[in-house]
This record gives sequence, structure tokens and C-alpha cells, in this order.
Amino acid sequence: MKYTLPALTLAISAALSGCAMPHSSAVSQPVVDSPVPNVAQPLQRQLAEGLYEMALSPQGDALYVASAEGFKNVQGGAVYTLDPHTLNTIGLTHTDLKNFALQLSAEGKTLYVSNSLDGGISAIDTATGKVKNRLLFSERNEKGRPYGGPSAAVAE
Repeated sequence: MKYTLPALTLAISAALSGCAMPHSSAVSQPVVDSPVPNVAQPLQRQLAEGLYEMALSPQGDALYVASAEGFKNVQGGAVYTLDPHTLNTIGLTHTDLKNFALQLSAEGKTLYVSNSLDGGISAIDTATGKVKNRLLFSERNEKGRPYGGPSAAVAE
């Protein structure tokens, strides 16, 4: 007897169908949703114009943010103190110079702020928010401005 491939396949399928396990009524298991991973969403908020740098206190309880507060028709700047968990403002220091870079002392009691446009550095007491000391550098570039000071575009 000569079989073609489709006929042979059909014959093997028919023979094996009798070997199948008897059909049982399986109890369906409820589908369990896998827990969604708890992914923290980043906090965002509007704070001010001219934000430059941040520094976290050594204790992790305060986040300091330097702001130049814009450049047109704005004198001075500000340093914001935020709660690092909520980003709520918990302190604000207004300064007569624009603030850029920040660095905290090792114990977190003094915040050093660069005042690049004026060629200086200010020391702010973190407990009171007051500027307690300032160092202005006398060196000037060929245009008579402090090094790191404003370019013609910023000075306008």
C-alpha cells in the first residue's frame, strides 16, 4: 500500500488520537494580578528663574538651591531652602548679589555661594539664612569686569 504524505499524516493522527488522555474537567484557577512595582514618580514644581545649582545638607533634611532670579531689571538673587522629600519651600534668603554655585561646609552650618558676576563668594549661615561673610576679589579682566563676570550679552 502506497501512501502519500497527507494521507500518511492523517493515518498517524487517527491512530494516535486514541492514545490521548481522557478529557477531564479542569478547574480554572483565578488569574492573580502581579503586583505593580511601586515606582516613585519624580517631584516637580516651579520655583524661580535663573536656577543654577543645588546642595543637599549632610543630614539630608534641607536642599539648597541657588538662583540669580533673572537678569533683566532684577537686582540680586536668592537661595531657596527646600524640604528634599516634598520640595516645599522651608526657607528663603534674599541676597544683594546673584548666586550661582553652592557648597556646604562639612558640618552643614555654612553655605558657600559663588557670586560670579561680581567676582565674589558669600558665606550664609544655614540656621539663620543671613549672609555672615563675603569675599570680593579685586582682580579684573581686560574689560574691567570680574573674571567669570557678565559678558556683553548678559550685561544689557
